[in-house]
Amino acid sequence: NVTVSSGTATQLGIATQPVGGASGAVLSTQPVVAIRDAQGNTVTGDSSTQVTVSILSGAGGTLGGTTTVTASSGVATFTNVTLSGVVGTNYVLRFAASGLSSVDSGNVTVSSGTATQLGIATQPVGGASGAVLSTQPVIAIRDAQGNTVTGDSSTQVTVSIHSGAGGTLGGKIGRAHV
Repeated sequence: NVTVSSGTATQLGIATQPVGGASGAVLSTQPVVAIRDAQGNTVTGDSSTQVTVSILSGAGGTLGGTTTVTASSGVATFTNVTLSGVVGTNYVLRFAASGLSSVDSGNVTVSSGTATQLGIATQPVGGASGAVLSTQPVIAIRDAQGNTVTGDSSTQVTVSIHSGAGGTLGGKIGRAHV
């Protein structure tokens, strides 16, 4: 019988690819990274290598949670990584450890998060007194990162006059479009 054991650690490999979720929330599938030798075998005796995750590509993203994890039996298991970013952007995450070749994830995307704010998508433009505004305002319901929450069909938005002397608003108020 010939017994083969793993060699010296040389590289990282992704055992479980990360999968996005709502922007700002924990990833729906957390990444698992293996410490591997030159032949791709997991170095099960490694319980000290620290693996760090960062964003390699994808504009406007921010990682949160625990972004550095110590391997246990040759595997670094992330548990609470969050990705805040722009809906529709493909993010690639890089996993790195000192002295080892890094590894990059596949594309990770985020969906809109929980509604937290309103944003003006189209500014109103005035018209003659008492007439319909020449450009009607369009208000977007957005998450903390500014992504439009496309699944929201129930939030009621109210308009009022904030400044200026006098004036009265009229017309249809509170119409929702998603």
